[in-house]
Amino acid sequence: MSHDPDAPIAADATTSQAAVGGRAVPAGDLLADIDVQPDPTRPGRYNIEFSPAWNVFYTFGGVTMAAALRAAEREVARDDLHPLSAHAVFCSPVAAGPVEIDVDIVRNGRTAANVSADLRQTGHEGTDMRLLATFGQHHETDLTYRGIEFPQDVRPPDECPTRPDPAEFSEARNPFPAINFHEQNDWRPALAGFTWEESWGAQGPHDARFASWFRLHKEPRLADGLIDPVSYCVPADMLGPAIGRALGPITQERPFLILSLEINLQFFATTDSSWILQHVHSQDAGHGYAYGTTELWDEHRRLVGYATQRARLRPFSAGEQLGPR
Repeated sequence: MSHDPDAPIAADATTSQAAVGGRAVPAGDLLADIDVQPDPTRPGRYNIEFSPAWNVFYTFGGVTMAAALRAAEREVARDDLHPLSAHAVFCSPVAAGPVEIDVDIVRNGRTAANVSADLRQTGHEGTDMRLLATFGQHHETDLTYRGIEFPQDVRPPDECPTRPDPAEFSEARNPFPAINFHEQNDWRPALAGFTWEESWGAQGPHDARFASWFRLHKEPRLADGLIDPVSYCVPADMLGPAIGRALGPITQERPFLILSLEINLQFFATTDSSWILQHVHSQDAGHGYAYGTTELWDEHRRLVGYATQRARLRPFSAGEQLGPR
């Protein structure tokens, strides 16, 4: 296995498609791919078709969360309000294809609004994901502090190893097939001393902590030059590597899926930084579930978001079919 940690970073690595496992994978454009449109026949309903570009067996949870938050934002339709929090409950996996989102404004006050959004695969009964979001005005104030510090043992993105080709791992060491979602982003482990061999459990277990730099190849950048805060939902869905470091070799002996049950994301700041640092701690695992937190920092060492996540640890066996049947 080899990689070049000092390889130059392209400003925009978007391509028309990538070849993954012998399949053509479309290039993802998050802002275009969550561009929900109002249903002309039903007030409060929005429609979207999820691209297979975002598949991790099913559509990546952070992407479904971002789409629901976009629908909530559009239903509120107020330029003076900004996302403050979003809480997603994942009820059922969502495959690529048509989706509908029903939005209800619970409260629309002078300085804040509360919104719920129910997302489902078109044709499904009930709800596949439920989102509760709060939007609020930003106020100028000197009442400010930060009770958390940027981690001191992380390297800048250009000093971090790049993600290796899955083909560089043997099937025994890498139970997962090539994944479409990975083709849409640049993801670089950032902890000092990290090696890919360690990440696969050869030297574990370690503390249940992980750090990585994340950016989408197609930047979700707005006309004002800032990164769209709705896109924070994607890097916020990031509990797995901390669990893997904590469990060490058992992850090879008994592989398992990490299935998000709920994510709560708090929005703290906007940024022009395309790179987002994901600093993850998993505080508990047991009874088939795990819990953890993800700090989201930009390249200017500003805390832009903070997420809590609860997930199911689901074992799977060799040859088991994963994803839509």
